[in-house]
Amino acid sequence: MKAGSPAAKAGIRAGEEVIAMNGQPIASIADIQWVLHHVPNKTATVKVTGSKSGEHTLRLATGWKKTDISWRGSIWSLSPRLRVWTPGLTAGEKKKKGLPTDQSAFLVKWINVGSLAGKEARKSGLREGDVIVAVAGKPLEQMTPPQFNVHLKLNYKVGEKLPLTVIRGGKRRVITIKLVE
Repeated sequence: MKAGSPAAKAGIRAGEEVIAMNGQPIASIADIQWVLHHVPNKTATVKVTGSKSGEHTLRLATGWKKTDISWRGSIWSLSPRLRVWTPGLTAGEKKKKGLPTDQSAFLVKWINVGSLAGKEARKSGLREGDVIVAVAGKPLEQMTPPQFNVHLKLNYKVGEKLPLTVIRGGKRRVITIKLVE
């Protein structure tokens, strides 16, 4: 969880499940997106119930929808798509791997080799278990996996190459993936 984020300020703990928002039971990211879609783009509050820490009030500043579009469900249909599931490492996991805790790192948990983009990622050398630590040689700023997805869509186009620095077996390597969809 990003230090200083609205969720951190509300007291929501990293790693816990969100079980309800504004009274809506949460079964998937789609439920979270539905709740957020109905919150106005002005100063607002959202009641969030965490699985470990209970209910919290998340305070959102005016314009919150304009500064971070990663919450939108429609973002997943926009190209390019990497077709890789990459949850973020916790601060403890980053510390164990000797990575800075103030930067993001994403574990490649699954590659959708049934898709063109997933096949290209695998062909380019990306593997489950790799830890993504940089894009185009720049360490990842503090971002969530959905924000990483938005970064990809805002900065790259289909046909371009995406250079990722990954850690595999304790060694850094650059994998360049041609974005195909």
